[in-house]
Amino acid sequence: ILATDGVGLAATQVGWSIQLFMLCINSQGEQVSDPDIFLNPKIISSSKQNNEMEEGCLSFPELFLKVTRPAEVTWQYETLTGEKHTTTSTGFYARAVQHEIDHLNGKVVIDYASTVQKLKIKKWLKS
Repeated sequence: ILATDGVGLAATQVGWSIQLFMLCINSQGEQVSDPDIFLNPKIISSSKQNNEMEEGCLSFPELFLKVTRPAEVTWQYETLTGEKHTTTSTGFYARAVQHEIDHLNGKVVIDYASTVQKLKIKKWLKS
């Protein structure tokens, strides 16, 4: 389901209380069949330039909101074998990384909603 309906999944979305997420896209934003898994991810810096893009979330099927995020992030993570990495990501991949790290920190896409969007979401959540 992840490969067809989404590009990433955070452990917290499936009830695991660990700092782990996976992505089914590569750094160019292309879908891959073997997801990459990231442990203990942390954003260490963000660009001042932002991009706005519509985002969806597996936690809120069929809900899409415009979200503004930094265009570039430098972040750290560990692999399943314990290797530590620091990398800089841009574009859609950077957006996916930020989205999944948000999940691990208790933040979801609707937390970025404007007041008008929140009114629409309220109606959507009630239906």
